[in-house]
Amino acid sequence: MGELAKALSANKQQAPDHVQLHDSPAQRSVAAKADSDAEVTELEPVLWVNSFSHSGSNGSALCHIERDGLRYLVPVSGEVNPLFAFAFLESFLETLREYLGDVTEGTVKDNFDIVYMLIEEMLDEGHPMTMETNMLKDIVIPPSLVRKLLNVAGVSGMQNQQVAPFTAPIPWRRPGVRHSNNEIYFDIEEMLDAIVDRKGKTISGQVWGRISCNSRLSGNPDLLLTFANVSVMGEPAFHPCIRYNRWERDSVLSFIPPDGKFKLLDYEAPAAQVPLTLKARVTTDATGGE
Repeated sequence: MGELAKALSANKQQAPDHVQLHDSPAQRSVAAKADSDAEVTELEPVLWVNSFSHSGSNGSALCHIERDGLRYLVPVSGEVNPLFAFAFLESFLETLREYLGDVTEGTVKDNFDIVYMLIEEMLDEGHPMTMETNMLKDIVIPPSLVRKLLNVAGVSGMQNQQVAPFTAPIPWRRPGVRHSNNEIYFDIEEMLDAIVDRKGKTISGQVWGRISCNSRLSGNPDLLLTFANVSVMGEPAFHPCIRYNRWERDSVLSFIPPDGKFKLLDYEAPAAQVPLTLKARVTTDATGGE
């Protein structure tokens, strides 16, 4: 038993804690950060890596998010608001879902050329440029089963199609949209987050809402959406198609919708006013009152 324990101890000392693919200063910095925070189950959303900076003045950082077992990273440098990078990551993931459906490791590997072209079109020298899915679909053709079969068979008839440049006056809607049936669907989803005591009384609560649309309208339709009680939608965040001045003036949604599925707006319902009743009681005496 004593020799067996010595052998196990020797093997444990010889075995490395983790495999290092590249022994770079940046990786050593990230590895040191992970080792120092071994007890923390989740990484910080922003990892500061000063060794990435060539000048050594401001340094750089990695903004990352995790979705469905995949981690997406965006390196930033200089004076950049991290929320800017996270907003781009969320938009990029929405675009991937429009192109690939379920974004998994397998779908990313099978459509790596599509993912690479999307990054090239959505970023211009590190700055977000083309973010609308309807515009991207005219530049980067979505993958299809027929196209994959032709690529495997070596047929180049569809591979060399020239894609016309996107020249629509409305960035979020493609020109010449045609549908056999003109229809649009609205889905209102609300999520309640509340704290309730053991007696069932609500201590605090918040309600977040979202209005999603699925538009199948031909041409360039101009829609007007009204609400019976707009006061329930506090601090709304609109899609770029919404005419904000019209909303501020008339409290209605006037817009030309994108084609297909899109998120029209997010909102937070204001907290309900709790009725409060005060009963005053005044007593007086020779020295004064209370």
